Amino acid sequence: MLTRLPSEMRLGPKIKKLRELKNFTQDYVASRLKIGVTAYGNIERDMVKEMTVDRLLEIAEVLEMDFADIINFDLENPLSSTLSETEAKLSGNNDDWYATCIMAIVEHGIRDKKLVISMMSNWSETSKKMETAVMEVNKTLHAVFGQQQQLIEFLKKYDTR
Repeated sequence: MLTRLPSEMRLGPKIKKLRELKNFTQDYVASRLKIGVTAYGNIERDMVKEMTVDRLLEIAEVLEMDFADIINFDLENPLSSTLSETEAKLSGNNDDWYATCIMAIVEHGIRDKKLVISMMSNWSETSKKMETAVMEVNKTLHAVFGQQQQLIEFLKKYDTR
């Protein structure tokens, strides 16, 4: 389940300005997001149907900032964006917005937890397979060593020196 950002939040121009302030190209950000430049340009132009909170979190990571910094960024006065100024400009129910953000963060955490569990499970399976393979290699080496000993004994019998 992907949590959608409220459509009245116009984040594209903020993302564009922040990207420019970081001296990042659209190409760079798009490649880091694993999307095309056109798709990324559509995000900056607010031409996407729905922006997910997950996508905003990814963009924030690429821009090396907290997602709240993007939301709170003041395009009119980019050097003095504060939370209180931005909150004063927001209309509607802020509780819904914060609840949406919290849900997205929880979903992100759950997905990360599932990934860690999957990795641990794979590691456990791989570890067991490696243990079995090592035991087989040891058996084979033991057999080869035994054959070498037999060959040495055989050669000693027929050594004419």
